[in-house]
Amino acid sequence: MEFSAIMTSDLPVFRREVTVTLNEGLHLRPLAQISQFASGCECRIFIQHGKSRADARSSLELMALGAACGATLELEASGPGAEEALDKLAQMFASNFVTGHSG
Repeated sequence: MEFSAIMTSDLPVFRREVTVTLNEGLHLRPLAQISQFASGCECRIFIQHGKSRADARSSLELMALGAACGATLELEASGPGAEEALDKLAQMFASNFVTGHSG
């Protein structure tokens, strides 16, 4: 049992940097989109801004990051589908959280 717990913690961790380009910074609507997306993922996603780190499933933790326009954030994910989840999350940042019906 202890061995499998150790193996579980050795999952690869994927990281990606993004820049906040929303004029208002990360406000309630994009924070809700991030937490809703992260809650639907099997992997664990964290977002870091400076020395602050937030679980992406928590809008409250994300809000505490205080990420203004121009802030550089580090996205980090591990677990099943982590790399794909980071790709999708980075696309959300790149599109300024504009959603459509394209999937």
